[in-house]
Amino acid sequence: MGPASGRTCTSGIKYVHHPAVGALELSFENLRIPGSARQRIIACTPVPGSPSEASLPLLGSLTAATDPATTGARP
Repeated sequence: MGPASGRTCTSGIKYVHHPAVGALELSFENLRIPGSARQRIIACTPVPGSPSEASLPLLGSLTAATDPATTGARP
């Protein structure tokens, strides 16, 4: 169910296209934070052994290579 119904989809599959690693297919869980009506945590995971799982370490390494916190570079 989407926003038109007024309900939040709690789980499913998200399809994302990232310019560096291409298509990603991720299972997601939409988790409500107790005591907060409007805050949620969305956890996304690839299917084990899938091409999406193989792409995530590459995406992480690309991010680490450009992140000043991990390269020692100053902003």
